[in-house]
Amino acid sequence: MPRLPVDILDAEAFLRLPDFKPPFEFFNGRVVQKFVKSLPRSVIQAELATAINDFARPKHLGRAFMSLRVVFGGSVLVPEISFFGAGRVPEYGQAEEAGEITIAPDIAIEFLAPRQSLSEARHKLNFVIEHGGKLGWLSNIRRQQTQILRPDRDLEMIGVGDTMSRELLLPRFNLCLEEIFGWVDQH
Repeated sequence: MPRLPVDILDAEAFLRLPDFKPPFEFFNGRVVQKFVKSLPRSVIQAELATAINDFARPKHLGRAFMSLRVVFGGSVLVPEISFFGAGRVPEYGQAEEAGEITIAPDIAIEFLAPRQSLSEARHKLNFVIEHGGKLGWLSNIRRQQTQILRPDRDLEMIGVGDTMSRELLLPRFNLCLEEIFGWVDQH
């Protein structure tokens, strides 16, 4: 594993580091490497981003990106999937000139990794919401459950048999959790 300098105190210093695979994030004053993706997480990430884009792009509702680095609120995050609604989708030319996406995604999706702290993962999604995000999805593939976080609302837990729907940014987007978790078995 690459060694990082121990004196990284802020996001600006963190952004001067070279890129690593898997990527590192800077959150709560700490540098943390993202977990190496397992096959189930990779399959679900790719399929879910595709499903969201297949639904949203023809209707001009926005666009989903996989593992896109975003910099805001003094943190540098790399959600598994970031969705930016219409009018907020980063433009490629501007992003290249600016070097970074400097707004929170409207929707941030994370998949809980083995040995990852549930509270820390939830804290990151709440951070996205505190900085303008509209929705956080935290999926536990092993337990086949998803926690949904929204501004000014209680945490909602859904499982197999439930549907990800009713989201303001993706009207009439319905995807059964059983189908999402079933993508792993179809690989």
